Amino acid sequence: MANPNRDWAWDQFDLDKNQGELDILNDTELRDAGLDRTTQVNYETRFIDDLYGTDDAQWTGEGLPSDYGSPSGAEGALRTAERHRSSYLGVDTTVWGLDLRRVDNEALEIGSNEHYQHLTRGEVDWAHYETDPAYIKAFERANIDYDVDATAQDKVDWIREANETIGQGDDDKDNREPPTGEYDADKIRTETDTEGNTQLFINGERQPTLSERYNTIDPETGERSGRLEIGFTATRKDEDGNDVEYTVGPKGKLSESAFDPVAGPPSPVVKPQINIPNVKVKVPASLSQWKTHAKQTLKVGGKK
Repeated sequence: MANPNRDWAWDQFDLDKNQGELDILNDTELRDAGLDRTTQVNYETRFIDDLYGTDDAQWTGEGLPSDYGSPSGAEGALRTAERHRSSYLGVDTTVWGLDLRRVDNEALEIGSNEHYQHLTRGEVDWAHYETDPAYIKAFERANIDYDVDATAQDKVDWIREANETIGQGDDDKDNREPPTGEYDADKIRTETDTEGNTQLFINGERQPTLSERYNTIDPETGERSGRLEIGFTATRKDEDGNDVEYTVGPKGKLSESAFDPVAGPPSPVVKPQINIPNVKVKVPASLSQWKTHAKQTLKVGGKK
């Protein structure tokens, strides 16, 4: 009877082949490990060689190694005792992979054999998958009842199923109901009036523009009703250095305490009304003989 772990393991890697070279597509954790491009490629190539007995990930057989056992699959792939011993005996195949998060070990030197072994088959950080909100949501979305006491093989299956949906459905707008009520497309519309202005209508009623709102006069206060109310309370120092509290009303009016009790509030600035008489200067009789010359020499504007 075939080893179930062996058969299961070959289905765990999303394999591709490009110009005779194998590539593992589900390698998210290796790509996120902060390695430079050369080290990342070296680790993946070495891992493929460990799995499939290749040299530099070169695969010359028909199909892919994951086709093992199929009539048209890779002839003789993984069938020898040597391949079986080197790949499986003494190894927990459930924790092999480039898409499983490992327990942090920053003490390992990047590029070393120990670091490579750690990233490809080191201790899985199960706690990460059990507490990470993104995975908890992904398990719920996939109807997975993640059991911390389950076998490693079951956990890996769940994690890889969750990896396919991580980030999907997180955008609330994808799940919103169509707009209803006053925001319904049938209840809100715009029209262009005869002057070319766009008017907004809700439930058939024209809405006042911002300019109209601002310039509407409140008959009780005489103020523009659309003005922003800015009321607040503050503290000032009087001439003796004491704190005096004063208020600014909603329309900007200051309370009496804002001013010195003797000097009082400043006098309002009033635009002066100055009428300047239009005085017409007449040429004295004694200079009347020069009148024609004066017009010619003192002409303002025009050409000389």
